[in-house]
Formats: sequence, C-alpha cells, structure tokens
Amino acid sequence: MRRAACLLLVLLLGAQAATPTGRRQLQGGSGVSAAISGGQTAPRNRYRWNASLRQGEGVLRGDPFCSAALIEMRVLVTAASCVLGANLGQPPLPANAFRFPQVRLDNFEYRGGEYEIRKVQALLAPTAWKRGSPADDIALLLLDRPSRMPPIALPKAGGPNPAAPLFQPLTVLGWGQWDAPPTQPDIPRYLQEVQLPLQRQAQCEYFYPQYPVWRNKKSICAGMHRGEGRRCCRLAPAGQPPRCPAAEPTGHGRGQTEQRGQNKARAGLCKGDYGGPLFRPGRNASTDLLVGISAFKGDPGCKGGKPSGFTNVASYIPWIQGGFNIFFKGANVTSQYRLLRDPGYDPSLP
Repeated sequence: MRRAACLLLVLLLGAQAATPTGRRQLQGGSGVSAAISGGQTAPRNRYRWNASLRQGEGVLRGDPFCSAALIEMRVLVTAASCVLGANLGQPPLPANAFRFPQVRLDNFEYRGGEYEIRKVQALLAPTAWKRGSPADDIALLLLDRPSRMPPIALPKAGGPNPAAPLFQPLTVLGWGQWDAPPTQPDIPRYLQEVQLPLQRQAQCEYFYPQYPVWRNKKSICAGMHRGEGRRCCRLAPAGQPPRCPAAEPTGHGRGQTEQRGQNKARAGLCKGDYGGPLFRPGRNASTDLLVGISAFKGDPGCKGGKPSGFTNVASYIPWIQGGFNIFFKGANVTSQYRLLRDPGYDPSLP
C-alpha cells in the first residue's frame, strides 16, 4: 500500500458535526483532530500509556475523536480543544460525550482489538483557554479507576524547557488519515508513528504569525517546512520574517550542524487524532518522556510540509501537579483551573 511521505498537523480550531454515517464532518477542510498520515505501523503494545478517547454517550457512543496520554494511574493529559472545543453539530451531540469520554488504553487497532477500557469522571482545564486559540490547550482527565498500564514520564520541574534539545527527532502517534488513492482506506487499521525534529519558535511564527504564542515557552514547534529543510535561527522584530540560515549548530553546545535536503521537508501530521503525544522514546513505555501535546493547525492537506505546533508540557508541570492535588488531595480549585465533573461522579472512589 502506497503512502505519501508527508505528515501534517491539523488543529481543531473550527467546529465539528456528525454525519448520518457516524463520521464527523470537518469544517472547511480543517480537522477537529490531528494525527499521523503516511507513518509506519507502531510496535504492538510498545506505547501502552497511549489512549484513544471515544464518545461517552449518545448515538455515536464509542466513536473515536481524540488521543491522550496516561501520566498517572488515574490521570490522562490531552488537549482542552478535544473535550471542551467541540461544536456539537445538527442534530446536536451531547456535550458530555466529549467531556467525559470512554477511554481505550494500549489501543493498537482503530476498530476492535484488545485494550483496557476506562471512563472519565472529571476534567480540569486552564481557565485561560479559549475556543479557537492554540494557547493553554491542555486538559487533565480523571479516570474512574486506576489503569494497569505504565504512565509516560513527565519532564522534571525546573528541568530543561522544552524537555528535549533543539532539532532532536521526537515521536508522534495516531491513527490519522493516509495520503492514499481514493480506492484505499483513508484511516489505517493500526496505530501509526513518525518522527519530527524539534524546531525553533521562529519557524512556526513565520508560518503562523496570526497566533501570538511563539514568544513564550507554552507552545513548541516541530516538523519540517517545504524547501531545503532550513531551520529559522531566531525570532525577528514583529512584522519581519525570521532569518533562516542554510545550516546552523544544534542546541546544547554539541557543535553539530543541520543537514540540508528535501527528503524530510514534508514531515508533519495530518487528520486523525488530536490531543496526542509528542515524546522522546526511552527503553520502554515507562521511560518514554512526554514533551508536547498536539495542539496547532497546520495545512488542511497532507503535502504542505509546514511545521506543527504543540503544547509544551514542561511549561505546565506546576499546573499539572496542582491538578493532581485537586483530584487526589482535595485541594481548593484556584482561578487557574476549570473543573467539570460527570453527573455520575462518585467522590468516594479511591
């Protein structure tokens, strides 16, 4: 089966609607989700912390709509846009279908297969998050009972930010659409993976100047742009494009230089899963390190070769730890958090 080399991210900045066939219509060609297109099949049972979010109620109950990552035995991290950003269509789908979804952990097959199933009981999102904005696009989901899967590791508080060196290849996962002929299925049967290099913020600012998220460390940029694979070296004054040398040393003082060439110029993401992980693989699932969460709109197709944007997990470690305290220690819900509970939530559960 032939797949294009291109992988491109599509952010859920618009609305979503349900079709009579049970598949959601993507508004204006933009995805409500973003994922892998043209990647290779991931090893079965390797990324056991990876989760598929499925509608929790309504006529499309069980229909997949986003991804997430297990970061504690009862907590997933995903994008706020997944659980709060949905336009529920006509006829409307229940909002709680997305806020409190079913969860399939260690889910290798898009449909069917073996997996661990859980249900979301409560969610936390930043009060600063706004629909249609890539800023603060993160949410914590509390499961009804502990998972038996090993959580992915989080960056250490006060550690490197972002949690990976510049230009290091990172991995993304998903079941996104392939750039395949119309006669072939547009969604793979098995979980896909692909590598993206971490880029300078100026790279994404150049392509997406309409979103003012690149002057802080809350968002990060990964992937390659079309052309000679050049990376932008620094942020330029407002209104001016970044300066992009043909080759420059990589970060952390290693003295390595970037390679030019078009063989990687179309790396990125495409339609499929949103809220999924950008991570540095370790020796096994428990030593993988979460670096980012898929959270930014790229091209509406899969051949643009533009970089993609991700929520920078390292910048949210204090916020995540505060969320743990709310979920497990009864801490007060401060102004940084928006807390929603499933109407059937049982606070007596361990």
